[in-house]
Parts: sequence; C-alpha cells; structure tokens
Amino acid sequence: MTNCQIFHFTSPIFFGRIFLMKIYYWIFLVGSIIWISAILSYPFLLKTKSPLSPYIHLSFSYVCHQKEERCFAIKGVPLPVCSRCTGIYTGFFSGVLFFPILKRVLPLRWYYLPLSAFPIGLEIMTEKMGIWNNNWVRFFSSILFGFFLSYTSLWSLKEN
Repeated sequence: MTNCQIFHFTSPIFFGRIFLMKIYYWIFLVGSIIWISAILSYPFLLKTKSPLSPYIHLSFSYVCHQKEERCFAIKGVPLPVCSRCTGIYTGFFSGVLFFPILKRVLPLRWYYLPLSAFPIGLEIMTEKMGIWNNNWVRFFSSILFGFFLSYTSLWSLKEN
C-alpha cells in the first residue's frame, strides 16, 4: 500500500463515519446560527443603513413571501421572513442544537415529520375559517416542524 492510498480522502482513516457526522453536525449548527443571525440582525442593519440589509432582504425573498402584516417587527422594522418561517427556522436551530442529546433517547420514526406538520395544517385551516389570524399562532405551530426537519435530516445523515 502506497502513501497515496493510505491518505486518500475517502479512506476510513481520514473520513470515518463518526468524523463525517461531526462535520455534518457543525455545518448544520453554524449554518443555522448564521441563518437566524441574519434574520434577527436585519432590522438593526436596516436602521443603521448597512449595505448588507438589501441583500439580506433579497436573499430571504426567495424562501418567504415577506408580507409585512405577517412578520414580527423589532423596533418597528419587520423581520425579512414571516412569523411561520421564523418559527420553522427557530425550530430547525433548536433541533440541531439538541440533536446530540436527543439522538440517544429519541430514535427516529417515519411519522415524526408528517405529524409535526399537522399543527401548521391545522393553523392554516383555522385561519381560512376565520378562527385564528395571529402571528404568534403561526410561529408556535411551525416550531415543531422545523425541529423535526433538522432532527430527521441529521438522523438520516447519521444512518448513511
């Protein structure tokens, strides 16, 4: 065996399953921190006339409708995503954060993700029927979905 074969990038010595899982986890964690930070810092960047603020708003326009009446506001400036998206991203971050602890006690089941979407569907139905129309309801109904979205994603990477 030559030195090139020993240190090849696909070698189990270099990229074992545990090592790869840690890399995936840190990518998810850092990515979700950057994502949440961009959302929460937008109002302050806009107030200070930062050149980054238009780019942040434009970037989030690709993933959210950004209707102002459905967005939370900080100091009178609406966030660049609606309350439902804010809940999904907050839940996603929480799922990534608690994954190392929960993976030992909460095994993945196929029905977690569809069941976690049920509160969002229920909230949308009650909104259409005129029962609810509240940003906080949208936010809290979507946290569970975001949580299990990240949990399912990380778990599936763990298995492969």
